[in-house]
Amino acid sequence: MLVWKLIPGWVMILVLLVGPYAALCYFFWPFAVAYHLLYWVTALMYLGFGFVSSASITREDLITAAIPNPFSYEDEWAQRRIFFNLMLMPAIVMAWTLQVTWALIFPPRK
Repeated sequence: MLVWKLIPGWVMILVLLVGPYAALCYFFWPFAVAYHLLYWVTALMYLGFGFVSSASITREDLITAAIPNPFSYEDEWAQRRIFFNLMLMPAIVMAWTLQVTWALIFPPRK
C-alpha cells in the first residue's frame, strides 16, 4: 500500500525538518526572529533542492572514487559527487512524500 511508503517520508520530515526547529526553540528560546527566518529559509531551500534534483550514483563514480589517481581530478570529483548525492537523498524522499501526499489530498480534476 502507498501509506506504508509514505510513513518513512513523514518520519523523515518530522526528524529532519521539524525536530531541529523544535529543539532550537526549546533549548534556545528567546532568540531573534532572524534566526527563525534563517532556519526556515535554509530548510525550505534544502527541500527545494529535493524537488528539482535527481541524485544518482553510478558504478563509474564508485569505481573512480575507490581507486585514486594522483594525476587526475576525476576521483576527487566522483567522491564529492557521491557525497552530495547522499546528502540530497533525504531531501528527494521528503519532496516525493509531499508530492504524493498533495496528490492524494487534492486529486486532479477530470
